[in-house]
Amino acid sequence: MKFVKDDKVSVGKYVESVAKKLGGKIDVVEYVRFERGEGVEKKEENFADEVAAMTK
Repeated sequence: MKFVKDDKVSVGKYVESVAKKLGGKIDVVEYVRFERGEGVEKKEENFADEVAAMTK
């Protein structure tokens, strides 16, 4: 899997490089994959219905 900030580096290679810089070991125990655009669905609102509900 490619690292999101630099697609020329894999996640594994990135983790290795950071562990080396920190002088320790890093174990990836969990990760979440997001699809581009996922989670940005916009709620559809009807302004006229909102105004009508407020005037009741």
